[in-house]
Amino acid sequence: MEHILVVEDEMLVALDLEHILESAGHDVLGIAPDMESALDLAPGCSMALVDVNLRDGQTGPRIAAEIFRRHGARVIFVTANPEQIGAAADIAVARVAKPFDRRAILAAIAAAQEADLPDRLPDHGYPIAAANRINR
Repeated sequence: MEHILVVEDEMLVALDLEHILESAGHDVLGIAPDMESALDLAPGCSMALVDVNLRDGQTGPRIAAEIFRRHGARVIFVTANPEQIGAAADIAVARVAKPFDRRAILAAIAAAQEADLPDRLPDHGYPIAAANRINR
């Protein structure tokens, strides 16, 4: 069982993700529509499903980088705009295109559980810069 944070501002999409995850036996820590709430809810998460464009703008890649850096969580981008992920794609263990179905989400979770985490957070121009290896 994973402890998963859903970072999504479209409530119907977020609730669909929550239902898929909980029905598969995962614990959803919460739904975050923006950076502030995502970072507040992130402690304890082992995985995060992150959209790119959120209530506070195109902050998904930065949120993903912070969650990875602070918590060592595996990141899955769930987005209709994969071209906007940019350098943060280097920390993602999977990516799911919208619209998605249950099978795609669960396949991404399974792939993420098996994936190796990167040794370092790439320097991608966000304020957090490069971080040392996450010890789990």
